[in-house]
Amino acid sequence: MDEVSPPRQCAMRNARDRRYDATVRPVKRISLVTHAVHRLSSLISEGEWPVGSQIPNNRDLSTLLGVSTSTGREAIRVLVASGQLLPRQGSGTFVMSTTPLTTLDRLRGRADPHEINEVRAALEIESARLAASRRDHSDIAALKGAMMWRESAVSPEQFVAADLSLHRAVVRATHNRVFSVLFDWASGTISAPEGNRGSDGETRPGDAKDGYAAHRALVGAIVDERPECAADAMRLSTNCIRLPSRLSDDIRTANDQASIPSAAITDLIGTRAIWMNGDLSWNH
Repeated sequence: MDEVSPPRQCAMRNARDRRYDATVRPVKRISLVTHAVHRLSSLISEGEWPVGSQIPNNRDLSTLLGVSTSTGREAIRVLVASGQLLPRQGSGTFVMSTTPLTTLDRLRGRADPHEINEVRAALEIESARLAASRRDHSDIAALKGAMMWRESAVSPEQFVAADLSLHRAVVRATHNRVFSVLFDWASGTISAPEGNRGSDGETRPGDAKDGYAAHRALVGAIVDERPECAADAMRLSTNCIRLPSRLSDDIRTANDQASIPSAAITDLIGTRAIWMNGDLSWNH
Protein backbone atom coordinates (compact mmCIF):
# COMPACT_ATOMS: atom_id res chain seq x y z
CA MET A 1 0.00 0.00 0.00
CA ASP A 2 1.41 3.34 -1.03
CA GLU A 3 2.31 5.66 1.78
CA VAL A 4 0.45 9.00 1.76
CA SER A 5 2.79 11.94 1.83
CA PRO A 6 2.46 14.50 4.65
CA PRO A 7 1.14 17.24 2.31
CA ARG A 8 -1.49 14.82 1.03
CA GLN A 9 -2.48 13.89 4.60
CA CYS A 10 -2.86 17.59 5.47
CA ALA A 11 -5.05 18.18 2.42
CA MET A 12 -7.27 15.18 3.27
CA ARG A 13 -7.62 16.34 6.87
CA ASN A 14 -8.61 19.87 5.78
CA ALA A 15 -11.20 18.49 3.35
CA ARG A 16 -12.70 16.35 6.11
CA ASP A 17 -12.83 19.29 8.49
CA ARG A 18 -14.57 21.41 5.87
CA ARG A 19 -17.13 18.66 5.31
CA TYR A 20 -17.93 18.53 9.00
CA ASP A 21 -18.17 22.31 9.17
CA ALA A 22 -20.71 22.29 6.33
CA THR A 23 -22.98 19.62 7.79
CA VAL A 24 -22.78 19.89 11.56
CA ARG A 25 -24.48 22.78 13.28
CA PRO A 26 -25.17 23.31 16.96
CA VAL A 27 -28.72 22.38 17.92
CA LYS A 28 -30.59 25.47 19.05
CA ARG A 29 -32.39 24.95 22.31
CA ILE A 30 -35.95 26.25 22.37
CA SER A 31 -36.83 27.38 25.85
CA LEU A 32 -39.84 25.88 27.57
CA VAL A 33 -41.44 29.33 27.69
CA THR A 34 -41.09 29.77 23.92
CA HIS A 35 -42.51 26.29 23.37
CA ALA A 36 -45.43 27.03 25.70
CA VAL A 37 -46.10 30.37 23.97
CA HIS A 38 -46.18 28.74 20.52
CA ARG A 39 -48.43 25.93 21.75
CA LEU A 40 -50.86 28.25 23.54
CA SER A 41 -51.00 30.65 20.61
CA SER A 42 -51.71 27.74 18.25
CA LEU A 43 -54.52 26.44 20.45
CA ILE A 44 -56.12 29.89 20.42
CA SER A 45 -55.70 30.22 16.64
CA GLU A 46 -57.28 26.78 16.17
CA GLY A 47 -60.35 27.85 18.14
CA GLU A 48 -59.81 25.87 21.32
CA TRP A 49 -61.06 28.97 23.12
CA PRO A 50 -63.13 31.38 20.98
CA VAL A 51 -62.61 35.12 21.12
CA GLY A 52 -64.27 36.46 24.25
CA SER A 53 -64.04 33.19 26.16
CA GLN A 54 -61.99 32.55 29.26
CA ILE A 55 -58.96 30.28 29.16
CA PRO A 56 -58.32 27.77 31.99
CA ASN A 57 -56.64 28.94 35.16
CA ASN A 58 -52.85 28.87 35.26
CA ARG A 59 -52.59 25.48 36.99
CA ASP A 60 -54.92 23.68 34.58
CA LEU A 61 -53.43 25.44 31.56
CA SER A 62 -49.89 24.55 32.61
CA THR A 63 -50.93 20.90 32.97
CA LEU A 64 -52.46 21.02 29.48
CA LEU A 65 -49.27 22.48 28.03
CA GLY A 66 -47.06 20.07 29.99
CA VAL A 67 -45.05 22.80 31.72
CA SER A 68 -44.62 24.17 35.23
CA THR A 69 -46.99 26.83 36.55
CA SER A 70 -44.22 29.44 36.41
CA THR A 71 -43.62 28.65 32.71
CA GLY A 72 -47.36 28.72 32.04
CA ARG A 73 -47.67 32.08 33.78
CA GLU A 74 -44.85 33.50 31.65
CA ALA A 75 -46.49 32.19 28.45
CA ILE A 76 -49.73 33.94 29.40
CA ARG A 77 -47.80 37.15 30.08
CA VAL A 78 -46.25 36.99 26.60
CA LEU A 79 -49.63 36.55 24.90
CA VAL A 80 -51.11 39.37 26.96
CA ALA A 81 -48.32 41.59 25.64
CA SER A 82 -49.07 40.46 22.07
CA GLY A 83 -52.76 41.31 22.44
CA GLN A 84 -54.14 37.77 22.17
CA LEU A 85 -55.10 37.59 25.83
CA LEU A 86 -56.51 40.08 28.31
CA PRO A 87 -56.44 39.59 32.10
CA ARG A 88 -59.41 40.87 34.07
CA GLN A 89 -58.95 41.43 37.77
CA GLY A 90 -60.97 38.90 39.72
CA SER A 91 -62.39 37.24 36.60
CA GLY A 92 -59.54 35.48 34.83
CA THR A 93 -57.85 35.76 31.45
CA PHE A 94 -59.84 36.07 28.23
CA VAL A 95 -59.13 35.59 24.53
CA MET A 96 -59.07 38.90 22.64
CA SER A 97 -57.73 37.82 19.24
CA THR A 98 -56.99 34.58 17.40
CA THR A 99 -53.66 36.01 16.24
CA PRO A 100 -51.11 38.36 17.81
CA LEU A 101 -52.06 42.00 17.30
CA THR A 102 -49.79 44.37 15.42
CA THR A 103 -48.51 47.56 16.98
CA LEU A 104 -51.13 49.50 15.03
CA ASP A 105 -53.92 47.22 16.26
CA ARG A 106 -52.87 47.70 19.86
CA LEU A 107 -52.61 51.45 19.30
CA ARG A 108 -56.15 51.55 17.93
CA GLY A 109 -57.40 49.98 21.13
CA ARG A 110 -55.73 52.67 23.25
CA ALA A 111 -56.03 55.77 21.04
CA ASP A 112 -58.77 58.36 21.36
CA PRO A 113 -61.34 57.89 18.54
CA HIS A 114 -60.95 61.55 17.59
CA GLU A 115 -57.22 60.99 17.06
CA ILE A 116 -57.95 58.11 14.72
CA ASN A 117 -60.53 60.19 12.85
CA GLU A 118 -57.94 62.94 12.37
CA VAL A 119 -55.49 60.41 10.91
CA ARG A 120 -58.14 59.01 8.61
CA ALA A 121 -59.23 62.47 7.41
CA ALA A 122 -55.67 63.51 6.59
CA LEU A 123 -55.03 60.19 4.85
CA GLU A 124 -58.20 60.35 2.77
CA ILE A 125 -57.73 63.95 1.65
CA GLU A 126 -54.26 63.16 0.30
CA SER A 127 -55.57 59.90 -1.15
CA ALA A 128 -58.23 61.77 -3.11
CA ARG A 129 -55.56 64.10 -4.51
CA LEU A 130 -53.35 61.19 -5.60
CA ALA A 131 -56.27 59.13 -6.89
CA ALA A 132 -57.23 61.88 -9.32
CA SER A 133 -53.73 61.65 -10.83
CA ARG A 134 -53.31 57.87 -10.79
CA ARG A 135 -56.74 56.29 -11.29
CA ASP A 136 -57.25 53.86 -14.16
CA HIS A 137 -60.33 52.39 -15.84
CA SER A 138 -60.77 49.69 -13.22
CA ASP A 139 -60.62 52.30 -10.47
CA ILE A 140 -63.30 54.37 -12.19
CA ALA A 141 -65.56 51.33 -12.42
CA ALA A 142 -65.02 50.57 -8.72
CA LEU A 143 -65.79 54.16 -7.74
CA LYS A 144 -69.00 54.25 -9.79
CA GLY A 145 -70.15 50.92 -8.41
CA ALA A 146 -69.47 51.94 -4.81
CA MET A 147 -71.23 55.27 -5.34
CA MET A 148 -74.35 53.56 -6.70
CA TRP A 149 -74.31 51.10 -3.79
CA ARG A 150 -74.05 54.00 -1.35
CA GLU A 151 -77.01 55.72 -3.03
CA SER A 152 -79.18 52.62 -2.81
CA ALA A 153 -78.43 51.70 0.82
CA VAL A 154 -81.66 51.17 2.77
CA SER A 155 -80.30 50.42 6.24
CA PRO A 156 -77.58 51.84 8.50
CA GLU A 157 -75.55 48.65 8.11
CA GLN A 158 -75.71 48.78 4.32
CA PHE A 159 -74.83 52.45 4.34
CA VAL A 160 -71.76 51.90 6.51
CA ALA A 161 -70.54 49.08 4.27
CA ALA A 162 -71.20 51.08 1.09
CA ASP A 163 -69.61 54.26 2.44
CA LEU A 164 -66.48 52.38 3.48
CA SER A 165 -66.40 50.68 0.09
CA LEU A 166 -66.43 54.04 -1.68
CA HIS A 167 -63.72 55.54 0.50
CA ARG A 168 -61.64 52.37 0.19
CA ALA A 169 -61.99 52.58 -3.61
CA VAL A 170 -60.61 56.12 -3.47
CA VAL A 171 -57.62 55.00 -1.40
CA ARG A 172 -56.93 52.00 -3.65
CA ALA A 173 -56.99 54.28 -6.69
CA THR A 174 -53.77 55.84 -5.33
CA HIS A 175 -52.06 52.47 -5.99
CA ASN A 176 -50.18 53.02 -2.75
CA ARG A 177 -50.25 49.85 -0.65
CA VAL A 178 -49.23 51.64 2.54
CA PHE A 179 -52.19 54.00 2.19
CA SER A 180 -54.49 50.99 1.85
CA VAL A 181 -53.10 49.34 4.98
CA LEU A 182 -53.39 52.54 7.00
CA PHE A 183 -56.94 53.15 5.78
CA ASP A 184 -58.04 49.64 6.76
CA TRP A 185 -56.48 50.20 10.17
CA ALA A 186 -58.07 53.61 10.73
CA SER A 187 -61.50 52.46 9.56
CA GLY A 188 -61.44 49.20 11.49
CA THR A 189 -63.55 50.48 14.39
CA ILE A 190 -66.22 52.26 12.36
CA SER A 191 -69.75 51.09 13.11
CA ALA A 192 -71.75 54.08 11.87
CA PRO A 193 -70.99 57.10 9.70
CA GLU A 194 -69.39 60.02 11.52
CA GLY A 195 -72.06 62.43 12.64
CA ASN A 196 -74.96 59.99 12.17
CA ARG A 197 -75.50 59.13 15.80
CA GLY A 198 -77.74 61.09 18.05
CA SER A 199 -77.26 61.78 21.72
CA ASP A 200 -79.09 58.53 22.42
CA GLY A 201 -76.52 56.61 20.33
CA GLU A 202 -79.05 55.56 17.69
CA THR A 203 -78.04 55.66 14.03
CA ARG A 204 -80.01 58.04 11.84
CA PRO A 205 -79.51 56.91 8.24
CA GLY A 206 -81.48 59.86 6.90
CA ASP A 207 -78.89 62.34 8.21
CA ALA A 208 -76.19 60.63 6.11
CA LYS A 209 -77.88 61.89 2.92
CA ASP A 210 -76.30 65.30 3.59
CA GLY A 211 -73.11 63.90 2.11
CA TYR A 212 -74.52 62.41 -1.09
CA ALA A 213 -73.86 65.40 -3.33
CA ALA A 214 -70.40 65.92 -1.85
CA HIS A 215 -69.49 62.29 -2.52
CA ARG A 216 -70.78 62.51 -6.09
CA ALA A 217 -68.59 65.55 -6.59
CA LEU A 218 -65.65 63.65 -5.09
CA VAL A 219 -66.01 60.81 -7.57
CA GLY A 220 -66.48 63.29 -10.41
CA ALA A 221 -63.28 65.15 -9.53
CA ILE A 222 -61.29 61.92 -9.49
CA VAL A 223 -62.69 60.79 -12.84
CA ASP A 224 -62.02 64.25 -14.29
CA GLU A 225 -58.38 64.04 -13.08
CA ARG A 226 -58.61 67.19 -10.97
CA PRO A 227 -56.43 66.51 -7.90
CA GLU A 228 -57.04 69.70 -5.93
CA CYS A 229 -60.78 69.54 -6.59
CA ALA A 230 -60.79 65.92 -5.42
CA ALA A 231 -58.97 66.86 -2.21
CA ASP A 232 -61.46 69.67 -1.55
CA ALA A 233 -64.36 67.32 -2.23
CA MET A 234 -62.98 64.72 0.17
CA ARG A 235 -62.50 67.38 2.83
CA LEU A 236 -66.10 68.42 2.27
CA SER A 237 -67.47 64.87 2.29
CA THR A 238 -65.79 64.02 5.59
CA ASN A 239 -67.18 67.16 7.26
CA CYS A 240 -70.54 67.58 5.55
CA ILE A 241 -72.49 67.18 8.77
CA ARG A 242 -70.75 70.30 10.10
CA LEU A 243 -71.29 72.42 6.98
CA PRO A 244 -72.80 75.89 7.29
CA SER A 245 -76.58 75.66 7.07
CA ARG A 246 -76.67 77.23 3.59
CA LEU A 247 -74.52 74.49 2.11
CA SER A 248 -76.34 71.78 4.04
CA ASP A 249 -79.64 73.02 2.65
CA ASP A 250 -78.23 73.07 -0.89
CA ILE A 251 -76.99 69.50 -0.56
CA ARG A 252 -80.29 68.33 0.89
CA THR A 253 -82.14 69.90 -2.03
CA ALA A 254 -79.84 68.16 -4.50
CA ASN A 255 -80.45 64.85 -2.80
CA ASP A 256 -84.20 65.32 -2.94
CA GLN A 257 -84.04 66.12 -6.63
CA ALA A 258 -81.47 63.37 -7.32
CA SER A 259 -80.12 65.40 -10.21
CA ILE A 260 -77.41 68.07 -10.44
CA PRO A 261 -75.63 68.91 -7.17
CA SER A 262 -76.03 72.43 -5.89
CA ALA A 263 -74.19 75.41 -7.32
CA ALA A 264 -72.58 75.86 -3.91
CA ILE A 265 -70.97 72.43 -4.23
CA THR A 266 -69.85 72.81 -7.83
CA ASP A 267 -68.51 76.31 -7.22
CA LEU A 268 -66.63 75.14 -4.15
CA ILE A 269 -64.77 72.23 -5.73
CA GLY A 270 -64.88 73.20 -9.41
CA THR A 271 -66.38 70.03 -10.80
CA ARG A 272 -69.84 68.87 -11.78
CA ALA A 273 -71.34 65.48 -11.00
CA ILE A 274 -74.60 64.63 -12.73
CA TRP A 275 -76.82 61.82 -11.53
CA MET A 276 -79.31 60.81 -14.21
CA ASN A 277 -81.28 57.62 -14.75
CA GLY A 278 -79.17 55.71 -12.25
CA ASP A 279 -75.98 56.39 -14.24
CA LEU A 280 -73.13 58.60 -13.16
CA SER A 281 -71.52 60.82 -15.79
CA TRP A 282 -69.50 64.00 -15.69
CA ASN A 283 -69.46 67.30 -17.54
CA HIS A 284 -66.18 69.18 -17.68
